[in-house]
Amino acid sequence: MDKKNVLLDILRPFGIVSQYAGCAQLIRAVELTLENPDAIQAVHKQIYAVIAKEYGIQPKSVESNIRTVSAVAWATDPVRLKKVAGFSLHGQPSAVEFIEIFSNYMQRKDMKETVHS
Repeated sequence: MDKKNVLLDILRPFGIVSQYAGCAQLIRAVELTLENPDAIQAVHKQIYAVIAKEYGIQPKSVESNIRTVSAVAWATDPVRLKKVAGFSLHGQPSAVEFIEIFSNYMQRKDMKETVHS
């Protein structure tokens, strides 16, 4: 199964489905972060701007859309989100934190599959 479908399966229990623009944009942000882990350090330039160009929107819209799906996830199942994050959350994650949570989750998942192969 490809990473996009894995992420969709992980996001669905949080109520994050493709009807949200932020769903596809979060998946793309995770892909960019997995391709270049340092991109998260320059999130506006290396993630939001890249996605904005691909979608023909403003970088602020990308950030807002991802923040919206973060709010949906937090409102739907904060306990599960904390488990996915692998650390304690004390409130709704910011957009960049949300990207980092799912990027890190995918990295951990890949490492487990590599070890068990």
